[in-house]
Amino acid sequence: MRNGEDPLWQHRHDIPDSRKRGAIQTYRIHVGETMDNGARILWVHSTGKERLERNAREQRLIKAEQALERLASGLNQRQLKTRTQIEAALKKATGAVGAFLAVTLEETRTSERVQIGRGRPGPHTRYKEVERVCYQLQWQRDEAEIARAQRTDGLFPLTDNTGLDPIPFNGLAKCVAKYQARLHEILI
Repeated sequence: MRNGEDPLWQHRHDIPDSRKRGAIQTYRIHVGETMDNGARILWVHSTGKERLERNAREQRLIKAEQALERLASGLNQRQLKTRTQIEAALKKATGAVGAFLAVTLEETRTSERVQIGRGRPGPHTRYKEVERVCYQLQWQRDEAEIARAQRTDGLFPLTDNTGLDPIPFNGLAKCVAKYQARLHEILI
């Protein structure tokens, strides 16, 4: 589903949202393939779960971008002087949303003459060439990857071995809502 196939939604069930007055939760069901043991996979799409996942991703992206801003201001100082130190800090800063950010680390090399030894320069002063490396950090959101991930927002599988029509589960909405809330607690 993440690769762009649109499922054929066979059933739709609207229920009032238990948390927000006037809001409607929509559940759509797609009867998927049958597994080896005879059970079928019901793909359920929930608008409430979709909203939660998009908001959570956006919050994680904002947090990662703020961490990248702090990291960019501290480059080439103290613990962020080498490429390996910076890449480790980048990995920690982007965390789980690293796939949604295109981060580039640009390296600039400059060469300058530095006096060998102490004291004031004189006619017999010797110099050596010292190469300095400075890093700059740039990033932007990878909108294509974000759009690809948004295709599966609100989607989760349920297995069913009854063979019944999925929509008569009038209690399905309550069951799904409880499952969805519990899953959200586990993931966050």
